[in-house]
Amino acid sequence: MEIYLPTTGGKAENPYIRWIGLASVVLGLIGAVFAVRIRTKAQS
Repeated sequence: MEIYLPTTGGKAENPYIRWIGLASVVLGLIGAVFAVRIRTKAQS
């Protein structure tokens, strides 16, 4: 780990930020899908 990542201070936090970003995008897409489904059900 230390040899592969000499700077554990900076590169260790980047993956967490990327995962949080991906999680927020996924939740946003799921929310949009639910909103579209609710609208289509209301119209029909």
